[in-house]
This record gives sequence, structure tokens and C-alpha cells, in this order.
Amino acid sequence: MRYPREWQPDLRVTVRWLVDKKNEKTSGWYKAENVRIEPYITGQTAGVWAIFLAGDRVKIVVGNPSASDLAPNAGPPAASDPYVVQGAPDEEWNYEYPKGVVRGIQ
Repeated sequence: MRYPREWQPDLRVTVRWLVDKKNEKTSGWYKAENVRIEPYITGQTAGVWAIFLAGDRVKIVVGNPSASDLAPNAGPPAASDPYVVQGAPDEEWNYEYPKGVVRGIQ
């Protein structure tokens, strides 16, 4: 994923991910639209992280080189975090790519 050198307040992405749950009715493609990207410091970035959370939620973070903001002991984002977005089943991709495979391919 590419992102601008300088953070912009309107920076948003659409995130799609494939979920394999024990219940087949809730497995499949999920989508979260207009996921805002948390502010990052120009010249101090080291890749993009997708953080998938319980309840089909997602957060996108542009990490800094030390990645201290993503330390294992940091814990999950707060429930009120404005950069966490709720995902939902993606009807289009579930039709086009059932179970992650292009329709019609065995």
C-alpha cells in the first residue's frame, strides 16, 4: 500500500479481508469503507499495519521506525478510538470471490 509522504486529514481507505469463522454463514469477505488513517509524522514512517479486532472491526496505522506505538504490551485500541471502523459482509466480493476464489475456477 502506498500513502502520501505527509499525513492529510481526509486520508481514507477501503479495507477488505477474508474471514474464516466456525459458522459458515458469517465467513467470507468483509469490507470497511472510509477507514481514516491515524496521523503520522512525515519522514518517520515504516510501513502500514492493518489491525483486525474482535467484532469485525479494523484500524489502519502507518507505523514509525521504532514501532513503539504498536508494541505488544500496548493493548487494543480503546472502544472510543475514532480510527477504528466496523466492517460488514461484502456482498459483491462474496459473490465474485466465494471463499477467496474467483467464481468459476475449481
